[in-house]
Amino acid sequence: MGMAGAVMATKWAYIDPRIAFNPVLNFTPVLMALFGGVGKMYGPILGAGILTLASEILLSRFPYYYMLMYGILFIVIISFLPDGLVGLTRRWRKASVMS
Repeated sequence: MGMAGAVMATKWAYIDPRIAFNPVLNFTPVLMALFGGVGKMYGPILGAGILTLASEILLSRFPYYYMLMYGILFIVIISFLPDGLVGLTRRWRKASVMS
């Protein structure tokens, strides 16, 4: 997380306390990794790509309800995909082998 902060500090010209302590910006990398799955190296990369795309779509189509819908999305992800997308693909592979 420290390395991500250093990269973001070079991207922005300054660091503001509202930016540095913004829960959305601070927890998003962790949630991206959880969404993708921590079992494989490609899990967090996949999670980051999909959640970034979902964030941009929600922000552009529903600017007033963006945070509400993003929060609901995270609750659904954590509730129904505890192992992330990597765990979901493992379950699909096991189901296809079993049948």
